[in-house]
Amino acid sequence: MRSLFCAVMFGVLPANVVPAIAEDANNDRPIVSCDDPAITDTIKQPSRSDAVTICREMLKVLEGVKVSNVREFSTVVFLSALKGYEEGRYAQIASELVDIIRLRGLFDKPTRWEENNNLVWQGWQVTDNLIGPSEVQAFLRGSGPMAKTLTDDDLEKMIILMKIMRQKGKD
Repeated sequence: MRSLFCAVMFGVLPANVVPAIAEDANNDRPIVSCDDPAITDTIKQPSRSDAVTICREMLKVLEGVKVSNVREFSTVVFLSALKGYEEGRYAQIASELVDIIRLRGLFDKPTRWEENNNLVWQGWQVTDNLIGPSEVQAFLRGSGPMAKTLTDDDLEKMIILMKIMRQKGKD
């Protein structure tokens, strides 16, 4: 339902994970030899150091963190930076995502983290980069204890409302 709502509201399809492929002028040139190093360095990804930083941000607050959770967070953090949100500031992005989860009362519900992060990522994408994790975080902080009662659909609607308000100049 949520994906359909976003698709109808914004005329977009669900978030695309293809941005991890390097945008390089060499991508379209013909290959003469399979020894060409360009064929092996086309996937951008966070470094081990970045993944450790993201993991540390998660362990500060979240309970039950698994390797798969760190990989998922790393992907969302990296794609967010790659698409222009706080470029290169992985610890900050991870901290914001972790805080959003905490504010929503999901810190001990690992099965909900990916869905939450996808919602924030899609919000960033469908609002044309107007409403990112910091805006969602600020909204939830301002909501106080009510933040824990918001469903994903409620949060999605608030992201849309924040976009409309921002477009009208009512930050």
